Amino acid sequence: MFESRGNRRKRWFDVLGIVPRRVMFLLLVLASGLAACFGVFVWYTWRASQFDIDLVATPLEGSSIYDSSGNQIASLTEGGRRNVTWEELPKNLVKAFVAREDEHFFDHNGVVFSSVLRSVLKNLVSMSYQQGASTITMQLARNTYELRTKSFDRKLLEVALTQRIEEKYGKKTIFTQYLNRIFFGMNSYGVAQAARTYFGKEVSQLNLSECATLAGLVRGPAIYNPIRDMKAAVRERNETLDRMLELGMISSELCSATRESPIVLADRTTPRSCSYAVMWVRGELEEIRDKIGDENAGIAIGTGLNLPVQQYVEGAAEAMLNFIEGGAVPPSVEAVYDVSKLKDEKEIQRVQKARKTFLQTPGRRLVPRRGKAPLASCLQAAVLCVKAGNGNVLAVTAGRSPIDNRNRWQEKVRPGLAFAPVVFCCASDYGASGVHIVENQPVSTGKRLGDDILARYCEKLHGLADLPEGEELFKGIFPMKRLDLARNLFCILRRGRDYPLRLVRYIGSLGGTGLYAEDPRPPQEIIPREVTRVVAELLPFRTGPRNCTELNCTLPGRDGQWTMVAGGDLVVFLWMGFDEPDERVYKSRGFSSFLSRCSQLLARDIYARGSSMLEEQQGLKKEQQQAKNAS
Repeated sequence: MFESRGNRRKRWFDVLGIVPRRVMFLLLVLASGLAACFGVFVWYTWRASQFDIDLVATPLEGSSIYDSSGNQIASLTEGGRRNVTWEELPKNLVKAFVAREDEHFFDHNGVVFSSVLRSVLKNLVSMSYQQGASTITMQLARNTYELRTKSFDRKLLEVALTQRIEEKYGKKTIFTQYLNRIFFGMNSYGVAQAARTYFGKEVSQLNLSECATLAGLVRGPAIYNPIRDMKAAVRERNETLDRMLELGMISSELCSATRESPIVLADRTTPRSCSYAVMWVRGELEEIRDKIGDENAGIAIGTGLNLPVQQYVEGAAEAMLNFIEGGAVPPSVEAVYDVSKLKDEKEIQRVQKARKTFLQTPGRRLVPRRGKAPLASCLQAAVLCVKAGNGNVLAVTAGRSPIDNRNRWQEKVRPGLAFAPVVFCCASDYGASGVHIVENQPVSTGKRLGDDILARYCEKLHGLADLPEGEELFKGIFPMKRLDLARNLFCILRRGRDYPLRLVRYIGSLGGTGLYAEDPRPPQEIIPREVTRVVAELLPFRTGPRNCTELNCTLPGRDGQWTMVAGGDLVVFLWMGFDEPDERVYKSRGFSSFLSRCSQLLARDIYARGSSMLEEQQGLKKEQQQAKNAS
C-alpha cells in the first residue's frame, strides 16, 4: 500500500540534506554575494567602456573667457596653456608627488583594493563620504571624465575607468597627464603654468624646494598657496620633504638643508592681464573658487560682457584723456549732443574754453601718455557700464592700461558728496515720509540723525565699516572702494535691491559640466523702494539729457571726479583722476572745472552710444527670432 522510501529514486539536490542548515545558508549567502559582485563588476565594466579612453592623452586647451554672445574674448592662462612631457619633469618633482599622493604608484595596477575596501567600510560606518583612497591614476580618471559627485557609484565607476587607463597607457604617460590636468591655485591649471605663476620658471628648472611646495600645494590650492599663506605653504612643503625622507628618496642632509631654505617666489607672482575684463574675471574667480572646486582640467567662463560696448568704452575713454592732455578733439565732444539730439553748442564751447584756460596756465605738470611715460603720473579714467535690469557688467576699464596690473575699482577714494544719497536714505527710512531730510544738506540731515543711527544703517551697505564721527561722516570724508560706491548708488537707483555687479555669469568645465551659474533669484531689497524713490529725486541726483538721472561731483581733496549717468537699460559709472596727483595741476586755474566737464561729457557719450548699441542688438535679435519662427 505504501511505497518504500528506500526504493525512491534519488535526485541531485538530495545531497544537500547531509549539509547542516546553517552551513547551507552561509553558502547560499556567499554564492549570492559572489553573484552580486560579479554583476556589479560587469555593470561598471560596461559603463566604463562607454567612455572615450583617448581623452586621457588629449592635449588640453587653456581656460577661456566668453562674452554674452558666446564669442571667445580672451584666454585666462597667460601665454596659453602648455602640456609638459615626461622628459621635462625633474626627478624630484616625480618623487615629491609620489611620496605625497601615491607612494606605490609605480607598483600597483591603478587601484589599491585594500585601501578602497577600508575607505568604503569607514564611510559606511560614518554614513558619510569622508575618505576617497584615490591613487594618482584614479585622480586622473576623475579629472578627465569629470566625476565630481562624492558617492559610492562614482567611486566604483572611477575604479573601472582606472583599470581601463592602466591597460591602455604606461605609468609615465599617466603621471604626466595627471600633472598636466590638476589645479594649482591662482587660476593655474597644469604644472607648467603653476611653475611660471609661482616661481617664474619652466618645469625642468624647478629645484627640490619648489617641487615639494607644488606637491603640498595641490592638497589645498586655496589653503596652502604660498602667495596667500606662506606659513601654510612652508609647512606642507616640509611635510612632503619628511615623507620623501621616510621613503628613502632623499638624504637626511638634503632634507634638512631644504627645510631651512625659504620659498622664493617669482618677482611678478600675479600674471599681468591683457585686459581689464580678464583682470576682473580673475578677481571674481578667486571669490567663488569654493563653488567651482579645485579638480578642474580647465574652465570656460561665460560673462555678461558686451564686446562692442567694451571696445567703444576703451576707445572713447582714451580719446577723452588725450584731449584733456592737449591732443585732438575726440569725436565724442562733437557728437554726443547730436546723439542725444540736444546740439548744445554752448556746452561744447564751455569745454573748449575750460581746456584752453587750463593749458595756458603757467607751471602745469600734466604728463601725457607718450611712449614709456610712467602710468602712475598720467591722468586715469575707470569706466563701469552695468545693465540696469540684472546688474551684469557690460563693459569695464580700470585705468589707462592694464599693463600696470591695477584694478582701480578695488582701490579706495573718499566719496564726498556722492555719499549724500546714503545719508538721505537713512533719514527717509528712519523717519516718516522723509521729514528728517534737509534737502541738499547732508551735514544738517546727518546731525539730525546722529552718528550712531547712520553708522548702524550703513552696516547693511557695502564698504561702510569703521566710519568716522561727526561732519567727516556726513560729508563722506572717509575711504571706500570705488566699486562699493558704485554698488550703493546702483542699489538706490534699482529700488533698493542689492546687485553684486558681477561680470561672470556662468562657468563650465571643458567637458561641458556646469560648475557655477549666477543666482536667478532677484537680489535682496536692503533699502525700502519707497525710500529710494524719494532720494532719487533729490540732489546731488539731477535730470540730464534724454531724461537720464545724473550725478557729477568732485571728490574731496585730490581724489578726482565721480560721474554717473543712468536711464533705460544702462547705467554708467565713471571715475577720472590721478593715482599720484601733482598739487600744481590741481591748483591750476580752471582744472577742476575742466575735469568735471570732461568727465560728464565722457559719461554722457558712453551712455548715449552704449544705449544705441543695446537697442540695435535687441532689434537684431528680434528680427532673427521672427525669421526663425517664420521658417
